[in-house]
Amino acid sequence: MCEDFLENHNNAVFTSYWTSWGLCNMSALLAIGVFAERDDLYDREIDHFWNGGATVP
Repeated sequence: MCEDFLENHNNAVFTSYWTSWGLCNMSALLAIGVFAERDDLYDREIDHFWNGGATVP
Protein backbone atom coordinates (compact mmCIF):
# COMPACT_ATOMS: atom_id res chain seq x y z
CA MET A 1 0.00 0.00 0.00
CA CYS A 2 2.81 2.43 0.87
CA GLU A 3 4.72 1.57 -2.29
CA ASP A 4 1.62 2.10 -4.40
CA PHE A 5 1.06 5.52 -2.85
CA LEU A 6 4.65 6.60 -3.47
CA GLU A 7 4.49 5.49 -7.10
CA ASN A 8 0.95 6.57 -8.04
CA HIS A 9 -0.23 9.10 -5.41
CA ASN A 10 -3.72 7.56 -5.62
CA ASN A 11 -3.82 8.57 -9.30
CA ALA A 12 -4.07 12.22 -8.28
CA VAL A 13 -2.10 15.21 -9.47
CA PHE A 14 1.46 14.98 -8.14
CA THR A 15 1.14 18.22 -6.15
CA SER A 16 -2.23 17.30 -4.57
CA TYR A 17 -0.53 15.82 -1.51
CA TRP A 18 1.66 17.62 0.95
CA THR A 19 5.10 16.35 1.85
CA SER A 20 3.91 14.66 5.03
CA TRP A 21 1.99 12.03 3.04
CA GLY A 22 5.11 10.93 1.22
CA LEU A 23 7.27 11.08 4.33
CA CYS A 24 4.84 8.93 6.32
CA ASN A 25 4.80 6.27 3.63
CA MET A 26 8.58 6.39 3.17
CA SER A 27 9.23 6.07 6.90
CA ALA A 28 6.74 3.20 7.17
CA LEU A 29 8.52 1.28 4.42
CA LEU A 30 11.91 1.99 5.98
CA ALA A 31 10.67 0.72 9.34
CA ILE A 32 9.17 -2.39 7.77
CA GLY A 33 12.42 -3.01 5.93
CA VAL A 34 14.44 -2.77 9.15
CA PHE A 35 12.01 -4.78 11.28
CA ALA A 36 11.56 -7.57 8.72
CA GLU A 37 15.23 -7.51 7.75
CA ARG A 38 14.25 -6.78 4.16
CA ASP A 39 17.23 -5.02 2.64
CA ASP A 40 15.38 -4.65 -0.66
CA LEU A 41 12.65 -2.47 0.90
CA TYR A 42 15.15 -0.42 2.84
CA ASP A 43 17.42 0.12 -0.17
CA ARG A 44 14.49 0.98 -2.44
CA GLU A 45 13.27 3.70 -0.09
CA ILE A 46 16.72 5.19 0.36
CA ASP A 47 17.02 5.29 -3.43
CA HIS A 48 13.53 6.80 -3.68
CA PHE A 49 14.53 9.52 -1.21
CA TRP A 50 17.72 10.50 -3.04
CA ASN A 51 16.82 9.93 -6.69
CA GLY A 52 13.23 10.69 -7.34
CA GLY A 53 9.60 10.56 -6.57
CA ALA A 54 9.75 13.26 -3.92
CA THR A 55 6.37 14.76 -3.11
CA VAL A 56 7.70 18.30 -2.81
CA PRO A 57 6.53 20.39 -5.79
